Amino acid sequence: MHDFSNTDLYELTMAAGYFHNRVDGIATFELSIRSMPENRSYFVFSGLHAALDLIRFGRFPSDAIEHLRSHPAFVHVEPAFFDYLAQFRFTGTLRAVPEGTVVFAQEPIVQVTAPVIEAQLLETYLLASIHIEVLVATKASRIADAASADGVHRHVIDFGSRRAHGADAAVCAARAACIGGCAGTSNLKAGAVYGLNTFGTMAHSWVSVFNCEEDAFRRYHELFPDTAVLLLDTYDTLAAIDAMDTIGRDVKAVRLDSGDLDLLSRTVRKKLDAKGFVQTKIFASGDLDEYSISKLVSHGAPIDGFGVGTRLVTSADCPFVPVVYKLVQMDDKNGLHMKCKISQGKASYPGKKQVYRCMNRSGVYTGDFICLADEPEPSRSFPLLETYVEQGNVCMPYASVSSAAQRAAVQKRCFSPELFRLDSPQRYPVLPSKRLEGEYRQLADSFKTPPSR
Repeated sequence: MHDFSNTDLYELTMAAGYFHNRVDGIATFELSIRSMPENRSYFVFSGLHAALDLIRFGRFPSDAIEHLRSHPAFVHVEPAFFDYLAQFRFTGTLRAVPEGTVVFAQEPIVQVTAPVIEAQLLETYLLASIHIEVLVATKASRIADAASADGVHRHVIDFGSRRAHGADAAVCAARAACIGGCAGTSNLKAGAVYGLNTFGTMAHSWVSVFNCEEDAFRRYHELFPDTAVLLLDTYDTLAAIDAMDTIGRDVKAVRLDSGDLDLLSRTVRKKLDAKGFVQTKIFASGDLDEYSISKLVSHGAPIDGFGVGTRLVTSADCPFVPVVYKLVQMDDKNGLHMKCKISQGKASYPGKKQVYRCMNRSGVYTGDFICLADEPEPSRSFPLLETYVEQGNVCMPYASVSSAAQRAAVQKRCFSPELFRLDSPQRYPVLPSKRLEGEYRQLADSFKTPPSR
């Protein structure tokens, strides 16, 4: 899993070029989200664990090196480069915002300073790992907010493993979902690896295997008396409640997975209560997202929890964000050089930076400033980027999922609530410092290109 060869070919062609030309300066790259999509007003940072694990355990496997050696593009590359890859270790510094931090477009959320080959070779892995987890953590945050929008706490469970973009993605998505606000996941491996709460109900196939629903429910409840959640909609939802008559009245929950969930939940609640299942909860699933859940909650549907799958792990309404990894500074034998991109729509600020989050006297966050790293800290603010790796050694471990989830929950309470509205959310101000803006404009002018951001 922790394999530096899991990358784009051009990272290795550039690395070979640096090696051949003895380009060994110290580079600083910064990972950020270029712009804010129309249907997002914030992001929840997740995915740092993958970067730190790659740095700690990552290697170039010998078979990958041999494959590269035989690649037609590398026929003229000197043998010493392949020897270098065999001994490759990251020796630089990595700074990042802690997982669970609420972040915004243009802010550096990961910063890598290292010999240029090393910094370059992290690019693809960093972007891929952080991209999926930021997407899912943010989507989970929005869904969890919608589920409890009326002040009543309702659990949201990640049910997305079978709809994720691959089995490995399902594990990463489960982790990110719990950082964003889910109470647990259906994914067993994610639960074991990351200490997440795991949940499962039953499938329609279980009910179909038996000749009648009564047998299916009774036998399942006999084996799992404390946790059984009975699935009601294989045939007729209301008739399925009659099939529960031979079971004691201590059924934990029933699940609705189709139909008009608002109407069904009301009818099911009445029938459950009439039959004495007053303590039995109603759990709903079936192509749910923050928008459909918000409607159910606002209409007062008697649903106690939600399982969300496809639209969570794919972040269906916003399936990608423009995460980028840009060179911002190069320090070599000729001195320190600021670097930036000035092309239309893809401009980036130069220099190694820090992000400061400002607050008012009541502790409410009022805006972020992106500053050069050596600028003084603005008043009533705190820095977001922290050092996780120094001289190639992980000096601060990534947070547990529970602590990252707690960070996200606490931080969200410090912003204006209008930031988290689903419709027409408030935009949070993120501004460059005057000095940073000046550095950008000076560089843009030096290329004789009108600065355009």
